[in-house]
Amino acid sequence: MSATSKGSIIQRHGAWYWRRRQAGKDLRLIRLGSISQLTRRSACEQRDRLLIHNNPVSLGQGKSTTVAYLASLYDQLRISVTMKPSGARSARSRVFKHIVPFFGSDELMSVDALRTQQFIAQLTGQGLSRGTINAILASLSCLLDFARQSGIPAPRLDRKMIRLPKPALSHEERWFTPSQAAAIVETAPMPWKAAFALASILGLRCGEVLGLRWSDIDFGKRIIRIRQNAVAGVLGTVKSRNSRADLPIPDALETVLKELREFAPTRDLLFANEHGQPYTGNEARQALRIILSQLKIPPAGMHAFRHGAVTRLLDSGAPIHVVRAVVRHADIRTTERYSHAQADALRTAINASIQPQNTGEQKGNNL
Repeated sequence: MSATSKGSIIQRHGAWYWRRRQAGKDLRLIRLGSISQLTRRSACEQRDRLLIHNNPVSLGQGKSTTVAYLASLYDQLRISVTMKPSGARSARSRVFKHIVPFFGSDELMSVDALRTQQFIAQLTGQGLSRGTINAILASLSCLLDFARQSGIPAPRLDRKMIRLPKPALSHEERWFTPSQAAAIVETAPMPWKAAFALASILGLRCGEVLGLRWSDIDFGKRIIRIRQNAVAGVLGTVKSRNSRADLPIPDALETVLKELREFAPTRDLLFANEHGQPYTGNEARQALRIILSQLKIPPAGMHAFRHGAVTRLLDSGAPIHVVRAVVRHADIRTTERYSHAQADALRTAINASIQPQNTGEQKGNNL
């Protein structure tokens, strides 16, 4: 058997089993543990430990375990198996663009607080933000956790022993006002007119827009079913369980969608290239940049539609729990963070508190 042949995890007789394969043929089932004691994720981790233990190029066979070697295993056994395409792309970028170039030839046990602080200093010198550095350190921590779970000696990343750069001044995130969003939709040609309308009116994420199929559009019931996502031209599941929803189709959006249907009557996807593959986020952003340039609107990304949709709904007086249901945030605090309507409410309250009050006491004092 190839050391990198993972096979599959299956349930049988109340237990998790690893079904190992070679050249497409079943070899045997290896019991990993009881379903009552292990989750599927835990069963996968147990499979990974066994796979690494039996790997002829593993630590026990004389090959030093470097960060670069561990990163290749982590990519093969954890990123490729457990992460969605968008998450996998981000994880690989952090691991192979930042972690491996710095730590690559280092042995795992040499990744101590001093070495990590040197790493942070290099990232800071590259102009990376505190948030980006935090995300890279989280990937480094996951990499070391994976090593220990797989039976490879590795240190723990003690965040108390390292120091991050001071937070930079924050900048207000760009968002489209209702008039700007309407102008963008009106100016854009099909199919981008419909894509921008969906993002603006319903606050859909870019990947959710690009993953829509005509079978998700029910003109009879006037609803759109959000069921899949398109990232880098690859279809997958939506961001989270909360992201799955049936959203209403307003009149203005129905008109645009029917116009799109006439524009592309034979396609399964609403937004697909000549090969039937979903457009990429880069293609959507490039189309948006062209329209923004024509309208002389400052540059912004697709997320500016979603941000603007939340603000528009809150400004219209919609309860925050209703807005959260539309944009499908897992945490209502995320919805609150998008809001600019709260500033107006605070301003009104403060103004009211400092207005002179014509009370009976004041009248008495004036007599």
